[in-house]
Amino acid sequence: LAAAETLRQEGFKGRVVMMTREPHLPYDRVVLSKNLDKTAEALQLRPPDFFEKWGIEVVREASVTKLDSKGQELHYTTPTKGEEALKYDSVLVATGGSPRKLFVPGATL
Repeated sequence: LAAAETLRQEGFKGRVVMMTREPHLPYDRVVLSKNLDKTAEALQLRPPDFFEKWGIEVVREASVTKLDSKGQELHYTTPTKGEEALKYDSVLVATGGSPRKLFVPGATL
Protein backbone atom coordinates (compact mmCIF):
# COMPACT_ATOMS: atom_id res chain seq x y z
CA LEU A 1 0.00 0.00 0.00
CA ALA A 2 2.78 2.43 0.91
CA ALA A 3 4.53 1.87 -2.43
CA ALA A 4 1.34 2.45 -4.45
CA GLU A 5 0.52 5.53 -2.41
CA THR A 6 4.03 6.95 -2.86
CA LEU A 7 3.94 6.37 -6.63
CA ARG A 8 0.79 8.47 -6.89
CA GLN A 9 2.03 11.16 -4.50
CA GLU A 10 5.19 11.50 -6.58
CA GLY A 11 3.16 11.96 -9.77
CA PHE A 12 3.35 8.53 -11.41
CA LYS A 13 0.51 8.40 -13.97
CA GLY A 14 0.81 4.78 -15.13
CA ARG A 15 -1.27 1.81 -14.10
CA VAL A 16 -0.84 0.65 -10.50
CA VAL A 17 -2.17 -2.78 -9.52
CA MET A 18 -1.99 -4.27 -6.04
CA MET A 19 -2.59 -7.99 -5.56
CA THR A 20 -3.47 -9.63 -2.28
CA ARG A 21 -4.54 -13.07 -1.16
CA GLU A 22 -6.89 -11.40 1.31
CA PRO A 23 -10.59 -10.98 0.49
CA HIS A 24 -10.47 -7.52 2.10
CA LEU A 25 -8.78 -4.24 1.30
CA PRO A 26 -5.53 -3.67 3.25
CA TYR A 27 -6.21 -3.52 6.99
CA ASP A 28 -4.25 -2.84 10.17
CA ARG A 29 -3.09 -6.20 11.47
CA VAL A 30 -1.48 -4.68 14.58
CA VAL A 31 -4.77 -3.14 15.68
CA LEU A 32 -6.55 -6.41 14.86
CA SER A 33 -4.30 -8.33 17.25
CA LYS A 34 -5.38 -6.04 20.07
CA ASN A 35 -9.05 -5.63 19.10
CA LEU A 36 -10.44 -8.99 18.05
CA ASP A 37 -14.01 -7.66 18.04
CA LYS A 38 -13.44 -5.15 15.20
CA THR A 39 -14.61 -5.83 11.65
CA ALA A 40 -12.30 -5.83 8.63
CA GLU A 41 -13.98 -2.63 7.43
CA ALA A 42 -13.25 -0.89 10.75
CA LEU A 43 -9.58 -1.87 10.45
CA GLN A 44 -9.07 -0.76 6.83
CA LEU A 45 -5.97 1.35 6.32
CA ARG A 46 -7.73 3.39 3.62
CA PRO A 47 -11.41 3.71 2.70
CA PRO A 48 -12.55 2.00 -0.53
CA ASP A 49 -12.93 5.31 -2.38
CA PHE A 50 -9.22 6.07 -1.76
CA PHE A 51 -8.21 3.39 -4.27
CA GLU A 52 -10.66 4.65 -6.87
CA LYS A 53 -9.64 8.30 -6.34
CA TRP A 54 -5.93 7.52 -6.73
CA GLY A 55 -6.39 5.04 -9.59
CA ILE A 56 -5.03 2.04 -7.70
CA GLU A 57 -6.52 -1.28 -8.80
CA VAL A 58 -6.77 -3.94 -6.09
CA VAL A 59 -7.06 -7.58 -7.13
CA ARG A 60 -8.26 -9.53 -4.09
CA GLU A 61 -7.92 -13.25 -3.39
CA ALA A 62 -5.13 -13.45 -5.96
CA SER A 63 -2.23 -15.90 -5.86
CA VAL A 64 0.69 -15.12 -8.13
CA THR A 65 1.77 -18.32 -9.85
CA LYS A 66 4.52 -17.12 -12.20
CA LEU A 67 6.53 -14.00 -12.95
CA ASP A 68 7.86 -14.00 -16.52
CA SER A 69 10.55 -11.31 -16.46
CA LYS A 70 11.50 -11.74 -20.13
CA GLY A 71 7.92 -11.51 -21.36
CA GLN A 72 7.05 -8.95 -18.65
CA GLU A 73 3.97 -10.90 -17.68
CA LEU A 74 2.66 -11.82 -14.25
CA HIS A 75 0.43 -14.90 -14.00
CA TYR A 76 -2.05 -15.28 -11.16
CA THR A 77 -5.21 -17.09 -10.15
CA THR A 78 -8.38 -15.97 -8.40
CA PRO A 79 -11.28 -18.11 -7.19
CA THR A 80 -13.76 -16.32 -9.46
CA LYS A 81 -11.78 -15.96 -12.69
CA GLY A 82 -9.20 -18.74 -12.52
CA GLU A 83 -5.85 -18.25 -14.28
CA GLU A 84 -5.09 -14.79 -15.66
CA ALA A 85 -2.07 -12.84 -16.87
CA LEU A 86 -1.11 -9.20 -16.50
CA LYS A 87 1.44 -7.39 -18.69
CA TYR A 88 3.71 -4.99 -16.83
CA ASP A 89 6.50 -2.47 -17.42
CA SER A 90 7.83 -2.65 -13.85
CA VAL A 91 6.92 -4.87 -10.93
CA LEU A 92 7.47 -4.57 -7.19
CA VAL A 93 7.21 -7.77 -5.19
CA ALA A 94 6.27 -7.11 -1.56
CA THR A 95 5.43 -10.46 -0.04
CA GLY A 96 4.65 -9.23 3.46
CA GLY A 97 4.85 -11.60 6.36
CA SER A 98 3.05 -14.57 7.78
CA PRO A 99 0.55 -13.89 10.55
CA ARG A 100 1.13 -15.45 13.94
CA LYS A 101 -1.65 -17.69 15.16
CA LEU A 102 -3.43 -16.64 18.31
CA PHE A 103 -3.91 -19.27 20.96
CA VAL A 104 -6.91 -17.77 22.74
CA PRO A 105 -10.44 -19.07 23.15
CA GLY A 106 -12.48 -18.35 20.02
CA ALA A 107 -9.46 -17.68 17.77
CA THR A 108 -10.74 -20.15 15.18
CA LEU A 109 -14.25 -18.72 14.91
